[in-house]
Amino acid sequence: MPIINKYHYVADWRTVEGRLASEADSLADLLAMLREFVPSSLLDETGWSPVLETAGYWPASVGALPFGFEFHLLDTDPQADFGATLGPGGKTAEWIGRQAESAAAPEYVGRLARILDEMKAGSNAVGRELGRIILEFDLAFSSSTASRGPGVFLYYSHGEARKTRDSDAVLAALNAACGWPDQAHEFGLARRFSLAVKLPLHFVSLGAFPSRGRGFRLTAGGFPTSADAISFLRGVGWPGNYDLLTEVLERLKRRRAFRTLGLMLYGQGGGLRSKLGLYLKNDSRGWPSAFEALAAEGCVAGKLAGLDGAVKGPPTLLWGNSGEYKLVR
Repeated sequence: MPIINKYHYVADWRTVEGRLASEADSLADLLAMLREFVPSSLLDETGWSPVLETAGYWPASVGALPFGFEFHLLDTDPQADFGATLGPGGKTAEWIGRQAESAAAPEYVGRLARILDEMKAGSNAVGRELGRIILEFDLAFSSSTASRGPGVFLYYSHGEARKTRDSDAVLAALNAACGWPDQAHEFGLARRFSLAVKLPLHFVSLGAFPSRGRGFRLTAGGFPTSADAISFLRGVGWPGNYDLLTEVLERLKRRRAFRTLGLMLYGQGGGLRSKLGLYLKNDSRGWPSAFEALAAEGCVAGKLAGLDGAVKGPPTLLWGNSGEYKLVR
């Protein structure tokens, strides 16, 4: 949850980075100050422990861009995975660059530093295409925490309306971030997916979890109807169960669970897997119906109630050593 005025694109986030350095020594310290805003039904003491252990490695300046939790809504345990955003330039990128020079730093930190440098320079396809990197740490129900490398997701820049994307350059950057050699068949799959994203759709991100083995996730958004989403999946050759998907999407549609849909497809080996992720985009007025729809799908009522309380109302005003902040949830 970011201490900034808008969700992803904020002109003054580098200024906020500097201010956060006077508020806390690490991201874990910053999170500890915000614990009251996360209901215990979502994250209890046991769940907080791996989050704080992981966040303890990172500087407080990470809090200037979106960060937050991924809650497993079908499981009653109040645990969560954790994610944070990195942008090119600024104090966090500088910190990563310094860490990369240390022999004690995890290998993935050096790989991130090189990509962030390319993004900042903006002189090649990676710099032109990418706007930010999101790291996702597998923590819930995992025996290892901070020592485990995160998932790396490369998010496209604000120019989502462009007709073409350089999927080859972005996939090569993802492989470099994961420490993987390039494989020709993966480029063909990513290229086919990218070409299928026609306006007004947009290509959202390309990412992977290196700790889970070779494979990547491609995400597209902006589907106004379930029929549009299914047509897209048929076009790219998704090998899943269309009848089951249609049933699920129709139930969500009847309950007004989304304004637009996003799709997450998984590439592995020679093609797409049958696994499919959905994300539901809504405005603040649509959240109650979205939560009702998720409850009908079997999600834990207590966790949904915690989320419902977290998204209601305006940003929360906070006061720190350097003045006023806005906590946007």
